[in-house]
Amino acid sequence: MTFAGLLNALDGVAAQEGKLLFLTTNHIDKLDAALIRPGRVDYRARLGLASKPAARQLFARFYRGGTHEADGSLEAIADGVAQRVPEDALSMAAIQGHLMKFADAPVEALSKIDELVNPPLD
Repeated sequence: MTFAGLLNALDGVAAQEGKLLFLTTNHIDKLDAALIRPGRVDYRARLGLASKPAARQLFARFYRGGTHEADGSLEAIADGVAQRVPEDALSMAAIQGHLMKFADAPVEALSKIDELVNPPLD
């Protein structure tokens, strides 16, 4: 596809009405101005690194419905995650990747959170 074809697909004769399109980048400054001009991109949102409350909420939602929620200990474990994860140091994707390693073990995910924060040197 050519760049002109991409722009045409976004808002030219080939564009479909009633569709949402999400563009993501780590380097907005490297995008051509024609691609992100007003009218093509109507809203910009910066997705930064995880805050402590966001990390806690992700943890609690990830393990919702498990045995630790049933026995009431999930909230305390999630509080432990918020205490040990540094503010604005990790992406939500990195935290979720860590939780995936311990999909059925929230206590172990908490106990090994330091490996995510300070990965061992190889």
